[in-house]
Amino acid sequence: MSTRWTIDHGDGHHLFLDMFEPGKVYLTLNDAEFEARPGTVTVAIPADLWDRLRAFGIDQDVWWDEQDDRDDAGSSEAVP
Repeated sequence: MSTRWTIDHGDGHHLFLDMFEPGKVYLTLNDAEFEARPGTVTVAIPADLWDRLRAFGIDQDVWWDEQDDRDDAGSSEAVP
């Protein structure tokens, strides 16, 4: 079973949450321009993709609390 919940995906991108990394949102870009230095990565995001992605709100309640049992943390639910 995957710990990733897809928020949005399409040609060349995948926006997702990882249930074992609360408080983080991941964006994978294929064939993207980037610049990397120790401790820094800059990625060129096409403006049309940015307009699409910024419309998504991330519900902070999708991550479980430390007190929750991770087996019952809603892993079968979809991200709104």
